[in-house]
Amino acid sequence: MAWFLQVRNSFQQQRLFNMNHSELQQVFAGNLQRARENALPLAELLTIAESLQTSGMADSALQLYEVWTANTNDANKSLAMFNHGSLLQSTGKTAEAETIYRACLAERPYFAQPCIDRKSTRLNS
Repeated sequence: MAWFLQVRNSFQQQRLFNMNHSELQQVFAGNLQRARENALPLAELLTIAESLQTSGMADSALQLYEVWTANTNDANKSLAMFNHGSLLQSTGKTAEAETIYRACLAERPYFAQPCIDRKSTRLNS
């Protein structure tokens, strides 16, 4: 089953990377609604957010992460929170990134990477 999901996500990722801006906007809108309804799986979130980010739509990716983490009950929520914080940090929003990293560590206290990145936001601000 895991192999099938990896293959499916790989095809989905290829398809997303070949879309134009308008098509990605439509994908974003539909998946934002799915995130609100807690119907967007983590793997799809990560793939879509990466596609949005690499297509110059970082603000849309940030919004998708924010809505998804606010509405999910996924056991691996901290992974999306970490990616959200990393994207905030890479776009210069260090105060917001630190807040997300702190929340991520509250979810999963022994997740080392947010702890390291949180410290780097403090050094760089």
